[in-house]
Amino acid sequence: MAKKRGYKFTNKRHSGKGIFSTVVAALSIVLFGFMIYLSYLSKGSGELYIGSVGVVAIIMAAVGLVYGLRGFQEKERYKLFPTLGSLLSVLILAVWIGIYLIGF
Repeated sequence: MAKKRGYKFTNKRHSGKGIFSTVVAALSIVLFGFMIYLSYLSKGSGELYIGSVGVVAIIMAAVGLVYGLRGFQEKERYKLFPTLGSLLSVLILAVWIGIYLIGF
């Protein structure tokens, strides 16, 4: 039996909020690496700016999570980027909260 080849035409596009969520979560991960690098260079005695970079990255991860969840509500959109952005945001948010709880 011959394999039926066909095309699936759809009007679906990627979610703008989901893409934004993924980008913000990725930036939070980059800031995490940057903060670790800065902490290494200062031999563990980080200044106020290292902590402020961490706070900004926590806020970015939270914003990424909110936008990722809002991306699921968009109609006729693919769910790849909202899923990816939400998962990355939750993971990096858990890492950030864990680091700050260890610090206290």
